[in-house]
Amino acid sequence: MIPSHQIAELNDRLRIDAVAGDYVRLQRRGRRFVGLCPFHTEKTPSFTVTPERNLFYCFGCQKGGSMLDLVMEIEKLSFPEAFRLLAERAGMQVEETAGSEGSERQSYLELYRRLADSFRHILGHTAAAAPAREHLANRGFSAESLDRYRVGYAPRDRDWLLRFLRSHHYGDEFLARSGLFTSTAGGMLALFRDRIVFPISTPRGEVVAFGGRAMGDGPKYLNTPETAYYHKGELLYGLAEARERIRQAGAVHVAEGYLDVIALDAAGHAAVAPLGTALSGDHARLLARYTSDVRLVMDSDAAGANATRRAIATLEDTELSPSVVPLQEGLDPADYIQQNAGGRLQTALASPILAFEYLLKLATSALDLRRADAKEQVFRELLPYLTHVRSELKRDALLHDVADVLEVGHDSIVRDYRRLAAGTSRRESQAARTAAPRGGRGGARRSLEMTYMLAAAANRDRFDRVQRRLQSDDLQDPMAQELFVALAECARQGDESPDGLLGRLQTEDLRSLVVRNLSQREFTVNPDEVLDDGARKLKARALEHRRRDIEARMRRAERGGDGTPGAAIRELLEEKIYLDSELEKLKKVRVDVGSVD
Repeated sequence: MIPSHQIAELNDRLRIDAVAGDYVRLQRRGRRFVGLCPFHTEKTPSFTVTPERNLFYCFGCQKGGSMLDLVMEIEKLSFPEAFRLLAERAGMQVEETAGSEGSERQSYLELYRRLADSFRHILGHTAAAAPAREHLANRGFSAESLDRYRVGYAPRDRDWLLRFLRSHHYGDEFLARSGLFTSTAGGMLALFRDRIVFPISTPRGEVVAFGGRAMGDGPKYLNTPETAYYHKGELLYGLAEARERIRQAGAVHVAEGYLDVIALDAAGHAAVAPLGTALSGDHARLLARYTSDVRLVMDSDAAGANATRRAIATLEDTELSPSVVPLQEGLDPADYIQQNAGGRLQTALASPILAFEYLLKLATSALDLRRADAKEQVFRELLPYLTHVRSELKRDALLHDVADVLEVGHDSIVRDYRRLAAGTSRRESQAARTAAPRGGRGGARRSLEMTYMLAAAANRDRFDRVQRRLQSDDLQDPMAQELFVALAECARQGDESPDGLLGRLQTEDLRSLVVRNLSQREFTVNPDEVLDDGARKLKARALEHRRRDIEARMRRAERGGDGTPGAAIRELLEEKIYLDSELEKLKKVRVDVGSVD
């Protein structure tokens, strides 16, 4: 359990806009920041960050919460893990309270960090790694570049790693889940043996896996299998090293392999690569947090061309701006470095071509465009790309370009596109309807009680005014009651953090509603008047409800229908007189608080 005063200290030390800026490109809009949401695909920014309340909220997908919630959601961490991550960033010493347990994830990360350092040391300082050092030197990679990416070497001895880790007190059960070993009848064998090792990191630099290039027998490349903390479809090799350069240059290069990324970095360009898989929608959304200018630097063979086609479609789906860096036939970025042809690589990188231009050249090469069937073949090859272009304006301009190249009428191209893409369009429309966020409590008409409690949540420093006039029993709306109790508990413990309030709300719809309204900065005008008048009106409603109940019970008693004794009837009458007097006092004050929707 994390002490509340440490959470408060964390919120004092870190600004949510600085933390969110690691994941989203933000622009200031008055007191708030806005950007494209990291949780769903969008073209118009609906993701907002409100520093003064330390909250984020997306008006598109309706995700929201505190700074810790943001890190938990993006990094897929538990609350203590997210806290420790941010506390380390803030330079805080985390207090361990009674009953707290070490996180297995922290142990996992520490294991991979130590092992990355060990592999790096072995590559640079042992005789066993001499062939690996010679191979990398012959490929033209400097020690500085290899150090930047923490490239290492795993020894040939299949039992070395297990002995080494056991000597550092790692248990076999934990190691079996680590992704570093394969299980055989003879026990656990190291997965990486006689391989150049490339640490694979999260965007903030935590090593979670390895890729290994064989120096001897076995598959040329081998990656850590997916574990509880490593999912290859969610990470890009080199992103941790490239993040700052992406921000400076405003662009990123996507290559195919580890050495290609290191070669591009050595040439002064930000570069990343998928991890043994095609560029996915998750990868595209990850890149969208940093830039919209994505330049593909794939191999120039047939397989590279197919990978480029797929990547272009994926990037268009995410409404990024893909372009392609054409390389010489048979060469990749690492080959340029090996051939000491850095100048030629820089020339190629300086002249990317638009994705559509690249696809058009591929489609028209080796075809006689005077033939009608060739024209149709070109159009059908371009059709998959065109259907992924979401902007109608851009698509219409591209159709004009196709018509000009094929020397046909624009109208006929448009008609063919609509006919051939109709099925795809229907499927996309259905998918969009299925994925559209459903209207929740945030969009429904709020009760007066809920409106008032949201005003109280927006002005927590004035909650004592609320408690002097109301109790939770005065509220009929269950969600308003829950919010009252949470605010009261926070006030009692002196917890003013957004995490303290949100963590005490068990109803997800309520939590989302609170974040949404705090992000909109409602109820900040005349807060004292809003809270005082609202409390009087709600108190009057509660008293009237009790009086109606008393009157109903008295009527039943007078009819003799419920066997109420005379003493009890007198008590009911006394309570009614008390309620009447309290209501009369409240009527002397003008109450005029309505819904602020």
